[in-house]
Amino acid sequence: MVLAVQGSDVYVGDYFTKAGGQLANRIARWNGSASVHPGKRTGSGIDGTVHALALFAVT
Repeated sequence: MVLAVQGSDVYVGDYFTKAGGQLANRIARWNGSASVHPGKRTGSGIDGTVHALALFAVT
């Protein structure tokens, strides 16, 4: 399992298909109160196990 923090969001990656009862496909984001889709840049998720996460700011 890998974790990354950006602001108040925590991202987690591993080999899972659901997070908080929602489809997650190996990557999820926790916003402090609920598990939410990690964002449009991940599409429908990841096909294999997540071994690392890198976060960057989009300007």
